[in-house]
Amino acid sequence: MHDIFMFVAGIVFTVFALPVLQTISDTFVTLGQWLLSVFNLHIVRNNSIIQSYQNPSETQAIGFQAPDEEYYDEDDEPDEKLKIGFRG
Repeated sequence: MHDIFMFVAGIVFTVFALPVLQTISDTFVTLGQWLLSVFNLHIVRNNSIIQSYQNPSETQAIGFQAPDEEYYDEDDEPDEKLKIGFRG
């Protein structure tokens, strides 16, 4: 009789108590993720402010205007291919 009672108690625990415990744990995980998102939102706002400081809107200094884009000539570098093997 004791074994049947424990079996029924296990089924009742599995059907009712485990989903409740799962919901409670999901609530705590969601709260933790929300707290992380609040911190991340603060960090993103500060990063956008820093980014706006690093990209000035005016590029003039003492009467001279600096070019907006940088041009690099990559053709000046010598061709440094390894010439190993047979000719023919």
